[in-house]
Amino acid sequence: MRAFVAVSRKRRSRHPPQRDPVRLRLEEAEQVVGAAFPTAEPPDLVEAWISPSGGAGVLVWSNEGLSSGWLMRKGENLLVVLGMTSRDGLSAMWKTRRLAKGVLTTPGTFTAVRCRRRGIEIASSVMPASQLYFGETDDIRVVASRAAFVSALCGNVRLKMDNVLAFHSMVRAGFLTGVDTPYKNVRLLPLNSSVIMGDGFCELSGPEHPVGVTGEAFDVERGATTVAEALVESLALMRDRDAPLRLTLSGGRDSRLMAAALHAAGVPFEAVTIGFPGDTDVELAKVVAEKLRVPIRVQPRADSVEGQMFVEHPVNRARRVVDLAEATTSAWDDLHPPTGWVGRVSISGIGGEVLRGGYSYSMTEVTAEEARRKVHNLFGASRLHTVHSNEAAQARAEPWLRLVEEDAFRAMDLLYLYERLGRWGLARASVTTRNAFFSPFLDNLVLRSVLGIPPDLRMSERLSASLVSLLAPELTDVPLEGRPWRFVGSDHREPTPRAVRRDWRLLTDTGLYELIAAEVLPREDEDPLCGLVNATELRRVIEDRTIRPSTLWHLLTVRVALEFDRYGAYRQAREMTVPVFMSSSQ
Repeated sequence: MRAFVAVSRKRRSRHPPQRDPVRLRLEEAEQVVGAAFPTAEPPDLVEAWISPSGGAGVLVWSNEGLSSGWLMRKGENLLVVLGMTSRDGLSAMWKTRRLAKGVLTTPGTFTAVRCRRRGIEIASSVMPASQLYFGETDDIRVVASRAAFVSALCGNVRLKMDNVLAFHSMVRAGFLTGVDTPYKNVRLLPLNSSVIMGDGFCELSGPEHPVGVTGEAFDVERGATTVAEALVESLALMRDRDAPLRLTLSGGRDSRLMAAALHAAGVPFEAVTIGFPGDTDVELAKVVAEKLRVPIRVQPRADSVEGQMFVEHPVNRARRVVDLAEATTSAWDDLHPPTGWVGRVSISGIGGEVLRGGYSYSMTEVTAEEARRKVHNLFGASRLHTVHSNEAAQARAEPWLRLVEEDAFRAMDLLYLYERLGRWGLARASVTTRNAFFSPFLDNLVLRSVLGIPPDLRMSERLSASLVSLLAPELTDVPLEGRPWRFVGSDHREPTPRAVRRDWRLLTDTGLYELIAAEVLPREDEDPLCGLVNATELRRVIEDRTIRPSTLWHLLTVRVALEFDRYGAYRQAREMTVPVFMSSSQ
């Protein structure tokens, strides 16, 4: 995992070096790195850069060690990449006149930071490997890949998560939306933003929506060929790895397409499928692996154990998620504990939904009415929320509702890209401390080519099916788990039933419901949760057991976040497991 912080003066200064605001803030950043960087051990400071005037500076940390594949320095000039790109891409970004323009044509998923004599340029691919956060004080501006760095350098040295109202979307959707962060005076820079900063100046640009404009006569086969070529080029980054990549393979769509793309790109990989022999998912995954001549291993589901099992204490789970993802996603979704760097690449299929039209895919028909309903699902008012929480949600919904009236398809595309992938997806993808994370579906060139295809064609799944045929024709006749491709028809279902999962997070017939409920119930009139939810309504839905289990997990995440102390007990989670008795019917 890599991280950076960039600082620049708002005004040229004549302060002596020891009192210069940039140098002072960079010293403060070094002091808080152990708390702000979510690894088991403090990371190494791999690069420190100060402009000749002293008006701008950058610090770069990593727990990966140094690598020529992501850092270049010659004299006073520096280029750092967080994420993955090619060596050719690194060289191109080094030479390009304007970094943001060079990023547009560079493969990979990354954020690039370039330092030259005059100042600092920061730009990201369509879907970066890490977020960009911004804050300022009277004398400095700060941009960093972790919100905690920005907050600390803007005066919040204890890293208190104090922006209560930002969590309104966490309670609703399980992740933060828009530009909100848990820290006051720290905001997220939207996707496709870029920054130029230096001694006495700062330019923020973007976002530029990466959605192509196409005519009605679009040729899906030609579009699929473009996307297939981009996928193969993207995966070329993986050819020189010491060990084969590991791919989690199922009988579904995205993992099959990923396997096909790896096969076409000539990248060695091995497959693992999760379930039991005889499960539809497992048997279809075996067929796919056999057709592609790759080894496959069957791994039983941990949550399919009959009878008693032990799970991590929910509060500990929430602490880890808050620490790693800076409270931007919910403990409903687990994140792997921080460990030492291993260096293998974790291939993911995250972003595959974009190939199927994003939020449009879940709709039978994309109409303004249905699109408004989708927006309401993310930002709608409810009796559980306070007046202020509902007002904040409505303000967030308004731009999307206006876009729905203009173009429902485009609204659903961008809503999925900016909110679901840009917030929830990156919250999960950007906190891998053990392995390098890479999703070819989020590759800069792949995503741009996909978004140039009309969403109604992507929604039909013709693009996904065409890609499988182009990349691995031998998989064309292998059936999908569940229903077939959407354009074939929606009435058919596979005769073999899906494997049954017993999801302990649903809290059915376990003591976890009472345990989590006790944590989230308001404790006093001044309880910070009362700024988000109506205490009376919350008690009612908990007592009636009508609250969604996922909402209970979201509230637990907020509770832990608002009480989180990176320097105290919450940094060291207790070793505790909780027995869960699973009923055979769950």
